[in-house]
Amino acid sequence: MDNLGQRENRTSKEVIFFSGEALKLIEEADNCSTRHYASATGLEAWFSVPDFKAVVVPPRWKMAIVIFIAAYIISSLSHSFLNPFLAPWPLLANTVIYSGILVVSLTYLMMPVFSKLLRRWLYPAKRYSQ
Repeated sequence: MDNLGQRENRTSKEVIFFSGEALKLIEEADNCSTRHYASATGLEAWFSVPDFKAVVVPPRWKMAIVIFIAAYIISSLSHSFLNPFLAPWPLLANTVIYSGILVVSLTYLMMPVFSKLLRRWLYPAKRYSQ
């Protein structure tokens, strides 16, 4: 029962990382490698550029600007084209349609294009002063 009580107090990620089997695997890996952990908020996936080998995340303020511009374009276009058809619909149905268009367009259309077009601004070359 103690083990079950401990698991209820931890998040599922902690339970997995600190289980006996995981600790044994980590110990084996430590013998031949260096441990590195990375966490992400989720939006970074929109800003991955296939040409880069390492995952480098742009600053959040840059991500916010790019997402805002892309969302504004999609929202404006979808409202201007679909409003004549969707205006008589109930608000909930309207919102679901526009939200679906926004999310799908951001994920599969705008963010991949914007991350490639703006990659020099999002991922500036590091200059080292010596």
